[in-house]
Amino acid sequence: MMEAATGIIGGLVAGALVTLAGTYYLWVLQRRSKELGYERLSAHVVIPKLEKPTPDIKVLVRESLLDQKGSSDNFVAVDQIRGFRIRVRNTGNEVLQDQRVTFTMDKEARIISVEAEKYPDLAGKTIVSTVQHPTSNVATATIPFLNPGTEIIFSLQSVNNEQERECRVTAGAPGLSYFDMERRRTIWMGIVAFALTATLAVPPGILKLLELGDRISVSQNNAVTTYIAVSLLTSLLLPVITVQLMTSARIFRRILTG
Repeated sequence: MMEAATGIIGGLVAGALVTLAGTYYLWVLQRRSKELGYERLSAHVVIPKLEKPTPDIKVLVRESLLDQKGSSDNFVAVDQIRGFRIRVRNTGNEVLQDQRVTFTMDKEARIISVEAEKYPDLAGKTIVSTVQHPTSNVATATIPFLNPGTEIIFSLQSVNNEQERECRVTAGAPGLSYFDMERRRTIWMGIVAFALTATLAVPPGILKLLELGDRISVSQNNAVTTYIAVSLLTSLLLPVITVQLMTSARIFRRILTG
């Protein structure tokens, strides 16, 4: 009986914790939110540095992109050109209007090009992408609108980068939050890994303590099996019940408010 009780109690607790996490996630998905996620897809060399430069083969960039007083008709040689691909996604559930996104590289870098490489149908409107001023390490893009779940991939090219992989993304608007999607995935994967580890480690740990007491005879197999079964059953049933209660509450509220 003791091993069964240990398994049932542990399983109920673990299942309830998983359900609470799932319920919170559902609440986050359902609430009205303005969110913008970004992710660096790649940071690579577009045109590499020539090992043996010759007068006939050079990497040239328009002078006005490197020097505020430079001529747009003249070209100067550079060592190499680096490229970045950045994904920007509306991860909320509200349409983002006239959203400005800023890309910032290290202080020595010079952005020479920024454009939307891939984007959804914008009903004839265009994305305005510019370097803030000549010879700048900052570029901006203004998106006319971005529906929930849609994304844009920006392509940037730069020279003189000291930090070869640095390209920070920021965005601002009333009520808007922005975040690094790759970092958020890493955090969630850590949480899931911790939960799974805890689920598998708790029963043997409890049983080991009981055995060390040398007072109660416990069957590990029965307790662990019961724990896992109850935990899975609770994790499956409680979310269903929770969703039903949330749906009923929403319907009841609509009836009361007309």
